[in-house]
Amino acid sequence: MQSIIVNITYLREKRRPTLNHPTESHNMSTDQDHPDIAVHPEVVRATSAPEAKEDDKVDIVETAVHTVDLDSNLKAKPSDDVGLALIEQTHVIPTTGARKVTSKWEYWTYCFFYYMPNGAPIGDNGNSQLQLLISLEFPDDNVKWGGTTLPMESMLLDLTGIIFAIQLVSLLFLGAYADFGNWRPFLLISFSAVLYISQFAMVGLAQPGQWLGAQAVFVIGTYAQNMVIAFYAAAFVEIVQDLPQVINSEEEVLSGAKAAETHDELVSYERSRLNNLLNVLGSCLEITASSIALGIAYAIGSNTDAELLYQYRCLMGFLSGFTVLVTVPYFIAQKYRPGQQVPDGVPLWKAGPQQVWSACKSIRQLKQCLLYLIAYFLLQETYGTYYSVSGILENEVVNYSPTLLNAYNIVGSVCGGGGNLFVFLLQKKFRFSTKAGVFYGAVMTLLPNLWGAIGAHTNAIGFHHVWEFWLAQAWNFQMAAWASYQIAFLAEVSPAPKAYMFFSLFNTVGKTSGFIGPFISSAIINRSGGNTNMAFWFLLAMGTVGTIILWFVDPSQAKIDNAKYLEKEAAELYSEDQRNAAAAGNMVEMELANRH
Repeated sequence: MQSIIVNITYLREKRRPTLNHPTESHNMSTDQDHPDIAVHPEVVRATSAPEAKEDDKVDIVETAVHTVDLDSNLKAKPSDDVGLALIEQTHVIPTTGARKVTSKWEYWTYCFFYYMPNGAPIGDNGNSQLQLLISLEFPDDNVKWGGTTLPMESMLLDLTGIIFAIQLVSLLFLGAYADFGNWRPFLLISFSAVLYISQFAMVGLAQPGQWLGAQAVFVIGTYAQNMVIAFYAAAFVEIVQDLPQVINSEEEVLSGAKAAETHDELVSYERSRLNNLLNVLGSCLEITASSIALGIAYAIGSNTDAELLYQYRCLMGFLSGFTVLVTVPYFIAQKYRPGQQVPDGVPLWKAGPQQVWSACKSIRQLKQCLLYLIAYFLLQETYGTYYSVSGILENEVVNYSPTLLNAYNIVGSVCGGGGNLFVFLLQKKFRFSTKAGVFYGAVMTLLPNLWGAIGAHTNAIGFHHVWEFWLAQAWNFQMAAWASYQIAFLAEVSPAPKAYMFFSLFNTVGKTSGFIGPFISSAIINRSGGNTNMAFWFLLAMGTVGTIILWFVDPSQAKIDNAKYLEKEAAELYSEDQRNAAAAGNMVEMELANRH
C-alpha cells in the first residue's frame, strides 16, 4: 500500500520574525531520530497569518510529511503505530476547507446543549401527559388503537417501536451524506426547531379526547429528539479533534518532539473529559430545571384530573422555554467545519451510497468497529428499553404524579451528575482507559434489569413500590459511566472523517434495538398475561451477551485498521489531483483570540 502524504499547517504560539531558514530554526527530526516519519525540509516554509496585524503576526509553518505505511513492519513500538494511525485518519481524506479550531465558547455551549437530548421534557413530562390523557379516555387501560384493543403498556411500547422505525430510515439516509461539505450544523438546527415546536404544542392539549393529537405530537417530538441525539453526538468528534491542545500535540509528534503514543493518550483523555464534563453540566441543568418544575407542580396541586393535566401543561411550557434558553447559544457558537469532498466525477446523490458501499466492502478490516457495533446494539437494548419498561411501571405505581416524577428527576440528575464527576476525577488522577470506563458502565446497567426480572416472580422487590424508584434513580451514580463513555469509545473505534456516517450507523443500530426491544417486550408482556416485569429477563440476557462482546473489542487495533481503510478509500475513490490538492491545502484556521 502506498504512503499518503499528509500536510500539517499550524500556528506558532510565540511572536517571532519571519524565518529565513526554516529548516535550521525549526528543529526537525530525521528518519533516524524518528523512524516512522519521513520529513522533507525542502517543502517547509513560513508565512504570516494574513488576518494578523503588523505588530501581532503569527507564523504558520507547513510541513509535508510522509505518514507511515501501515502495512509495513514499523521500527517503532506498537503503541507509537497507534498514535500515528490516529493522526493519519484526520488528514488522509480530501476535505472542503481548513480545519477550524474549537473555541472555548463553542466548547462550553456544546456542553450546555447536552440538556436537549437528555433533559428535554418531551420524554418525561410529555410522555406522562400522553399516558394520563389515554388513561382518562380509557379508564380500563384497554386502548382501541390500530384496529384492535391493546393494554396501554403494549400500545405505548408499540408506539415507541414505530418512532424508532422511522428514525432508522432517516438516519440511514441522512448519515450517508452528512460527512460531505459543511452543511451538517443545519441538521441539528432543523431537528431542534421541530422539537421546540412539538414541546410547546403539548401545552395546548388539555382534554382526554385529544389523546390522538397528543400521540401525534409525541411521535414527532420524540423522533426529532432522537435525531438531535444522533447529530449532536457526531459533532463531538470534531469538537475534540480541533481542540488547540490536540492540534499542538499533532505538531509535536510530526516534528519528532513527542511520542505518538502520548498523543493517542491525550486524545483519548480529551474525549473522555468532554463526555464527563457535558454529563456533569447536563445534570446540573436538569437539577435546576426539575427543582423549579417541582415548585410549580407543588404550587398548582393535583387534587383533580383537571389540576393534574394543568400541571403537565404548565411544566411543558416552562421546561420547553428552558430548553430553548440553554441550547440556542450553541447554534451561534458552533463552527461550520469542512467535510469530505465529493469524489471527482461522482454526483452528490451517488456519493453517499458509494461511501456506504466502500465501508461494507471493508467490513473485515473494520472488525473492531463491527464488534463494538454488536456490543452497542445489545447494551443499548438493555439501557434504553429498561427506561421504557421501568417508566411504565413508575407511572402506574406513582399514579402519574408530576410532583414525584420531577422529584425522581432531581434525584436521578444529582446521582448521575455525581457519578460523572466521580469518574471524571478518577480518570484525571489515574488516567484509566476509555474502554475500562465503558466496560464498568456496561456491567452496572445489568443490575437494575436483574432487579426488575426478580420482580416478575415476587412483589417484595422488582419495581412494585415507590421506594424502589428512589433507589433506581440513585443507581444512576453507577450507570453514569455508560452514559459518559459509550460515545467516547465510539470515537475510539470509528474512522474520524466518517464520524457522521458511523455515528448515524451506531444510532441506527441503537434505535433498531429500541425498535426491536419494545416490540419484543410488548409481546412478552402480552404472553405473560400483562406481567410487565417479564420483559426484564429478555433485557438482562441481551445486556449480558453485549458486555461479554465488549470485553474483546481492541481500540488500539481499531485505530490502525481505520487508517488502513481510509488509505484504501482515498486511493480508490479520489483522484490524484484531489489527494494532492488536499495535501497542499490542508490547513488549520485559528483566530488569534484562540491562542494559548
